[in-house]
Amino acid sequence: MIPVIVFSASMLVYVLTVAPTMSFFDSGEMIAGAFTLGVSHPPGYPVYITLGKLFTLLPLGNVAYRMNLMSGFFAAMTSVMVYYIARAMFDEEGEARMLPGMPWFKKFGIPEAVGIFSAFMFAFSFTNWSWAVASKFYTLNAFVASCIIMMLVRWRRARKDEGTEGGGHSMSYLYVVAFLCGIGGVVHISQFVLIPVYVLFILIVDWRVFVEPEMAGNTEGFPGIPAIVRGVQLKLLLTLVFFFMLGHSIYLHLPLRAAQEPLINWGAATNWEQFRWVYNREGYPQVGGERSLSLFIAQLKSFDLVREFTWAGLPLILVGLYGLIRKDWRSFVLVFGCAMFLSTVVVVMGNPPRENIFLLEQFYIPSYICLSVAAGGAAWLLLKGSYAGRWVAGLVFPFIFLGSPPMKYIESVLSGGKAASNYLGFMGIPYPPYLYFVFFAAIAAMFVVGVGFLQRPDRPAFRMVHVSIIVVLFVLYPSNQLRAHYWVNDRSENFIAYDMGNAELTFAPEFSVLFTWGDSGAFPMWYLQYVERKRPDVLLVHTPHLPLEWFLDSIRRDADTVGDKSQLDRGWKYLRNYNGIKGVEQFRKIPEDYRDPALMIQEMIDFNPDRPYAFDYSSRYSLKTPYEVAPYGITYRKPDGLYAEENLRTWPYLATRGLPKPSIALDLDETKAASIYGYVHADIGKKYMAMGLRPMSKNEFALAVKYSPELWNSVAPYMQ
Repeated sequence: MIPVIVFSASMLVYVLTVAPTMSFFDSGEMIAGAFTLGVSHPPGYPVYITLGKLFTLLPLGNVAYRMNLMSGFFAAMTSVMVYYIARAMFDEEGEARMLPGMPWFKKFGIPEAVGIFSAFMFAFSFTNWSWAVASKFYTLNAFVASCIIMMLVRWRRARKDEGTEGGGHSMSYLYVVAFLCGIGGVVHISQFVLIPVYVLFILIVDWRVFVEPEMAGNTEGFPGIPAIVRGVQLKLLLTLVFFFMLGHSIYLHLPLRAAQEPLINWGAATNWEQFRWVYNREGYPQVGGERSLSLFIAQLKSFDLVREFTWAGLPLILVGLYGLIRKDWRSFVLVFGCAMFLSTVVVVMGNPPRENIFLLEQFYIPSYICLSVAAGGAAWLLLKGSYAGRWVAGLVFPFIFLGSPPMKYIESVLSGGKAASNYLGFMGIPYPPYLYFVFFAAIAAMFVVGVGFLQRPDRPAFRMVHVSIIVVLFVLYPSNQLRAHYWVNDRSENFIAYDMGNAELTFAPEFSVLFTWGDSGAFPMWYLQYVERKRPDVLLVHTPHLPLEWFLDSIRRDADTVGDKSQLDRGWKYLRNYNGIKGVEQFRKIPEDYRDPALMIQEMIDFNPDRPYAFDYSSRYSLKTPYEVAPYGITYRKPDGLYAEENLRTWPYLATRGLPKPSIALDLDETKAASIYGYVHADIGKKYMAMGLRPMSKNEFALAVKYSPELWNSVAPYMQ
């Protein structure tokens, strides 16, 4: 019953905040990949694509909404697994299971309470929640990691039950772990990082699992070879390798589907060379480079526990780690090792430039699983009446009521500068920042002293103390997380990516070629065209991919065919011959490394003079266009004599829900999208100014500033 409650409560929050359609970043492409059962961007993500195909069949909303629900489903399932992991780690045979002073809860003991606390702490953490409402594979990745950890915990219990002899069913758990590790590496490459920690945990629990008992001390007949090496269970290791490869064999999806030429077919992995290109992510530039100390510190800050769990969560994690060590140091090694090792490797190996540090944040979700489990140690100490538990509750309680500490005030004091003079507010009453710490100390002291006085079995109030502690853990702290993270993760009214992609695609000229640049520029239109089947006559060319052989194959038109809408009745496999281009054979005569996108665009125009051409904002300013272009709507193309009239007809029909004054929380890509509207209006204003249409120009500049206030200084001279 408890797991059902955990799942239902988590899923309810995700459903209330889930995005109604696709988002920016990889969302549109991943949805289209699942819908077409294709091969997504390297390394292909066949597990996510296959499971996503099942969710696209749900009779709920549009396809994007169904895929968003898939993310929420696996986030909620991960919360359930966190409950099981924490309950198992803080359970022990022979200990009293009932909450002290609360004998009426016969089936709800300390382990269950700890499990619920950890589950909700993870469920409402910032990054997990942010990906539980949009289509991406990060919550699936978290679910697989949680399953592996749970299997290791169950293996340890089974191994303990079997004793030193072994020989029972405990090994079946390790086979499942190996299989899940194989699958995990397919879900996301970060799963490989955790394997050394899993192996370390197995060794410290019982290293003899890999050694033949009768040979462990036998040194006869094998001179010069250590006994432990001679006793290795080769059969066991080969079996584990077999199950790992069995899970990893899901990658066969890539060549099998690529051979059928789906609409989403990155790399066209029908041969070993292209399969390796997709599997090894060879299409992406090598990560890493020069790293300064300031950059390294900035990268480390992306692992932000305050953002994830609020300030109230920090003492819970720190004291929880202490509680977990007291309870079982081996479990501590597993969860703390996974959290720290993964986070460290992500920073060291990723080494992104400063502007891309935000890309690291989603890779830490398995680390937050482990820290949520560890924080259960604080709940365990509290419910057992520990002195340390009393103190952690005293540290958590003030944060819930006072909110975040005044960091600017602390920084100014530490730097020796003038203290910030801004006031804080509590219950409508302003007070100086330094009083925050006075109030914090007073509230914490009252809680610690009060609980210490009453939390004794010989006092009648003992029972109510535990009720109060449970309220803090299971009502006030989760409510504090909900308050901190609800509005920033509420995407229920977010249509920005859909509206922008729809605006670019809808008003493109008939039978045109539209050049895009960047994932957030291309992928929304991939979803609209491949899933919702909007504007199949428009050929979408992702310009950075234009030199690649497999991409050229995807946009070619067979020499003996012409664009014919009737072909679409035969299936979307014929989309290429409908809106593809001629002249691809000429491009392929040039070695791939020497193909220049700008020159290829010019030649494409020469080979296909009958096609109109358009550029999205990013491609317009990322390469040199073959001729002068001007914005029509939010795409750019060659201006004609009816330029002003066409824009006047177009803009009133461009939906911009939530903009220009955002009524919803915006992520980085959505903020950039809002800016693009502003910069396009500024370009239109300049074009009108050159045409002598000054009143219309001033109106466009005003709209530019409304969407992008940072443009005021550059457009103000034109508005005089």
